Amino acid sequence: MPRKGTIFWAALPIVVLTIYVAARALLSDGWQKFIYAENGPIELGTSACFALAGGAALALARKTRGRMPIVFRGMFVLFALASWFVALEEISYGQQLFGWNSPAWFEQNNHHGQTNLHNLMGNRPSHLLKNFANHATLVGFIIVPVIAMFRSGAYRPGHWTHFLLPRAELIVIAAIAQLCSFLWDVPKSVLGEYWHQGWNEARELFWGMAALSYVLVIWQRLITSRQDTAASTNMTSPVNSSCVSSRAA
Repeated sequence: MPRKGTIFWAALPIVVLTIYVAARALLSDGWQKFIYAENGPIELGTSACFALAGGAALALARKTRGRMPIVFRGMFVLFALASWFVALEEISYGQQLFGWNSPAWFEQNNHHGQTNLHNLMGNRPSHLLKNFANHATLVGFIIVPVIAMFRSGAYRPGHWTHFLLPRAELIVIAAIAQLCSFLWDVPKSVLGEYWHQGWNEARELFWGMAALSYVLVIWQRLITSRQDTAASTNMTSPVNSSCVSSRAA
C-alpha cells in the first residue's frame, strides 16, 4: 500500500481516540450518558463497523473468484459471518434500536435481560469473545505482520501473506485497542472512578474499526491496486501507443 494509505490508517484511530478523550473531558453528564447508552454512538458505531466489515469481506470473496485460493476466499466468508454475528449481538438483534421486550427465557437467563447470546451464563461468552478479539488483534495485526515484513518472500503475489495479512497499516489501531484493554483492566484506584469507565466500550469500537480496516486494506491490495495496474498497463501498451501515434499523425 502507498505511504499515504498507511498514514491514513494510522491517523484515523488517533483522531477517533482524541475525540473520545476530549468528549470524556468536556461533555456534560447528559451527553456522557448518551455516548454510552445502549443505542448510543459507541454501541451503534461498533455494530456498524462490524456490519460493514462483513459486507466488504463477502464482496471481496466474490470479486476474487479465480484470483484467490478457494480456502482463503472461504476464510473471508467465515469472517463476514462472524462480523455480522458480532454486529447483531451488539444491538441485541434490533432490540437496542426498536426497544422491544425480551422473550421470557432471555429475561431470566440473560445477565442484562437482553436478547443476545454473549450475556448468557453470567457474561461468559462475552468474556471469551473479548479475550479472543484482544489476542487476535495483537497477533494478527501487530506481531505476525512485523515478523512477516522482515522475512523474504512475504507479501509477494501468490504467497498467503499477500492474500490475508496486512503490513503495518493496522498496527496503530490494534495498539490503541490494546491500550483501551489495559486501561480497562487496571484497578479503578489508578485512574479514578470516572476515567476508568468507558474503556471497555471504546476498545469494542476500535475492534470494529480494525475489522473493517482489515478488509479494506486487503481490498485495496487485491482489487484496487490490480485495477490501477491494469489501467496503467493498458495506457502504455504498444497497441495504445501506436494508436496515439497514428492519431497524432
